[in-house]
Amino acid sequence: MRMTIKQQGAQYDLRTFVPSMVISAAEGLQQLGGAGDIELLSTLLYSNNPGVSKAALAAIDHFDPEAAAARAQEAMKGDEIHSETRRVMTRYLATGKMR
Repeated sequence: MRMTIKQQGAQYDLRTFVPSMVISAAEGLQQLGGAGDIELLSTLLYSNNPGVSKAALAAIDHFDPEAAAARAQEAMKGDEIHSETRRVMTRYLATGKMR
């Protein structure tokens, strides 16, 4: 799972299977990983695929909600994140919930 994320990065050809593979890796880390994976998952918040970013934020939230809020705030400072990701992060920061 970690190797998949490291090898694929955060920017993908959206016409391929890669985003789905990275989403599965992030969801797997949520189940089997730990707080040590927060740094790796944080790189995915800047993905050009909102589903990848959402899966990463959910995993970070699972390990440490305070770290998830801090990472979301940091990501939203720049212009690099997808508009749908920004919407999800804004809602997350307002409610403290992913959904």
